[in-house]
Amino acid sequence: MILMDAKEMAAKMAQESIADCVVAVSPEFDTFQKMALKNSLEIAGLKPLAFVSENMAASIRYAIDGLVAKDPSTVMYINMGAGSFKVSLMKHFKENSTETQKVVDKIEVMGEAWDKTLGGRQFDYEVAELLADKFNALPQRKGKKDIRENKKAMRKLLAAAEGYKEKLTAAKFLKVYVDNLEDYVDLVVEITREEFEKRVSKFEPRVARVINEAIKDANVQLPDVDAIELVGSGLRVPLVMDMIVRALNGTKPSQRLNQEEAISFGSGFLAARLSHSFKVKTILPTLSSNYEISMELKSLHDTPCTDSLKLECSKKPFHFRSALMKRKEKYDTGKLVKIPFNSDFSATLYESITDIGEAPVVRKLMSFKIKGVNEVAAKLDTPFKAVSYTHLRAHETSLHLVCRLLLEKKKKKKK
Repeated sequence: MILMDAKEMAAKMAQESIADCVVAVSPEFDTFQKMALKNSLEIAGLKPLAFVSENMAASIRYAIDGLVAKDPSTVMYINMGAGSFKVSLMKHFKENSTETQKVVDKIEVMGEAWDKTLGGRQFDYEVAELLADKFNALPQRKGKKDIRENKKAMRKLLAAAEGYKEKLTAAKFLKVYVDNLEDYVDLVVEITREEFEKRVSKFEPRVARVINEAIKDANVQLPDVDAIELVGSGLRVPLVMDMIVRALNGTKPSQRLNQEEAISFGSGFLAARLSHSFKVKTILPTLSSNYEISMELKSLHDTPCTDSLKLECSKKPFHFRSALMKRKEKYDTGKLVKIPFNSDFSATLYESITDIGEAPVVRKLMSFKIKGVNEVAAKLDTPFKAVSYTHLRAHETSLHLVCRLLLEKKKKKKK
């Protein structure tokens, strides 16, 4: 429903039908999450041209606005939305394009880190919890059940918390009024900024941790960062800004980007560039893998092949696993994996999901079998070696994973 509504709103504004789109996603999205989103988009009648990370989309807007101070330039993007906190370091630089034969703007991911559960909504929950404590402490509530057991009442408190959160970080105290919260009892209390800060102070180490991990992942030091930009409505809260400034050793981020619109504008620009209907400034973002992808190859038969076919035979069943695509390696990159045997085999792709402070979680992406290798080999006049050519082809879409087998003829040695 959300995607359908977005499609209808876009069609109204454009005054024409919408078929294609570019979608900005959090950098921690894995392959299964992207595929689920792709399926949802197709159900809504939309064809995704690309998935781009939120901070990469913001960096595109940054480049469009001509905010890059020098070449090359390292820019940190700090992004807090409703549900998560993401920090990325991007390299902005100029390079000669082989396509246009002109100097173009390029953007590469240097390092990224995130906290999947730390967003503006967490601060809303803390205000709601504070209000729940205040309500339970009212004399009229003595001997009654905890208000938290009433889901409808807690939703009402959460809605009120959203409005009071930003005001509370700018004022020392606030008068709160929530009409008829439960059993015809109104909530009329005063909450202080000190109470709020005490409840959310536990989030500050998590904010600092994500920033430090992103810097570490980029293999730079804080003084090497040329600019720091803010993205996302969650950073409108002054208290969160104070946490960030302390994590940056007193450095205040600039606020030249429109925090709410930068991601949407960057995504729209990328959609226009991928379309054949628009001609826009050439800005080339490098879309890369957030997680390592590995391939496992295993022979299907225990019996090794014979030398009668003039093949490179394995003397025992074959089984090995190797990294196919490392983190931050760009899509649309060809990979050659040599296979030193000629019998039928299976290929399985895995994705290694890594988060700060957690052990990697390895998930199986797909598995397929390559059969008939011996039959093909028997028809060849010259010896050959089997090579699996795996190509993470995306045309900057990050949507498809293509694997195919090539039978490469073995070069004869010169006498």
